[in-house]
Amino acid sequence: MSASIDKDPIGAWEDLQSHLKKYIKSAFGTNSKSFEEERERLLNTPGVFFQEAFLEMLPTYASGKKLDELSIKDLP
Repeated sequence: MSASIDKDPIGAWEDLQSHLKKYIKSAFGTNSKSFEEERERLLNTPGVFFQEAFLEMLPTYASGKKLDELSIKDLP
């Protein structure tokens, strides 16, 4: 994959789709032109093979102490 998910999640998702489509077409190829065309149409139809990408952006939280650094004073 060329896109990094932490820097370009949409690009990474598009790369993943492309690679999976290429795998399906190469691993399950046929000699039927009409079948291949119909499969290509289905693979490119939203919701058939892939769902819409759902991204949830999470804030970065400040790091706290490690477990072995905690003392009784740190407890509520």
